[in-house]
Amino acid sequence: MQLVRNWFDKISIERIQLELMNTVYGSGHASLSRIDPRAMLIWYLFFAIVPWFVHNGTVLLGMFLLMVTTTILSRAAP
Repeated sequence: MQLVRNWFDKISIERIQLELMNTVYGSGHASLSRIDPRAMLIWYLFFAIVPWFVHNGTVLLGMFLLMVTTTILSRAAP
């Protein structure tokens, strides 16, 4: 039971939001730190949900390259 409780604590919405905000705003030199947190959450949700409904390889490759570029520019921690 404790294992299940610990697992649910790790996947709570508050925890995910905190991790996302720490990744984006944790370092002041990140290029994404100038974006409003609500816009960042919409950006994340868009790239998490939309690829499931797109079947064009070119569009998916473009979205992937955009995400790789923004990840490199934001200097995200592994």
